[in-house]
Amino acid sequence: MATGKKMATDELKRILELHRKWACGETGGKRADLRGADLRGAVLTGAVLTRAVLRDAVLRDAFLRGADLRDAFLRGADLRGADLRDAVLTGADLRDAREDFRKILAAAPAEVAGLLLAVNEGRIDGGCYEGECCCLIGTIANMRGVDYRDLAKSSVELEPDMSRPAEVLFLAISRGHKPETNSVAKIVRDWIVEWQAEQASAGASS
Repeated sequence: MATGKKMATDELKRILELHRKWACGETGGKRADLRGADLRGAVLTGAVLTRAVLRDAVLRDAFLRGADLRDAFLRGADLRGADLRDAVLTGADLRDAREDFRKILAAAPAEVAGLLLAVNEGRIDGGCYEGECCCLIGTIANMRGVDYRDLAKSSVELEPDMSRPAEVLFLAISRGHKPETNSVAKIVRDWIVEWQAEQASAGASS
């Protein structure tokens, strides 16, 4: 349900209540189809969004703390600035971000361990390219000791682009967010560990 304007609070509440009933198997429920919906700044704290369709939804600065997003369809969703603390994202469809992230890891294998350390220590700020705590591409640039704008010279996959899926996902991580306190940081950590294990296995079998 693509929309050109921000969704009204009353309409969103109605959709969420119908979806809660649907998710709980109650009579009169209806699965939430919020694809393309403008939900900027929406208060979705603790909302039941299990298997909700949120593809391409704009969730900038939305309050999703404690929301149940298990198996939700989030491909293309804009999560910049969203509060995802304690949100449950198990099984959520983040394939676009995962595939894009893996391309970046493959283009910067020497920096992967350092990136993992930065994630674990809460030294990621997805909203900026420069500084002690910065975004995905900015963190890789810091480890190489170069300007982030120069990374594309070594690989097109390292070109700064805040609209690409991996960088959009990182926008949900701010300074101090660690895997234990931020669900996106946890997902990113798990993806890195998975990638490292695959590389180690490939190296052992070659």
